[in-house]
Amino acid sequence: MFAILFWEDSTFSVVALSAILAPRKELNQYAVGDDVEANFQGKRYKAKIYEIGGKYLYIFPHSLFYSEFDYTTV
Repeated sequence: MFAILFWEDSTFSVVALSAILAPRKELNQYAVGDDVEANFQGKRYKAKIYEIGGKYLYIFPHSLFYSEFDYTTV
């Protein structure tokens, strides 16, 4: 499972729920709005859970891995 986290420096990123260090909960117990501490690029930061989803594409559909546009006609 993945989450969009809103970091203390006012940026967003997608991370696996397993990257959350505190508070430790079962994956299905995390909720939108929870204040957490998580690893990002090897460092520990404070963040707030902005959105949770089971698959990366469901919570971040406009990523580089998914496109709703057909570029073959451009």
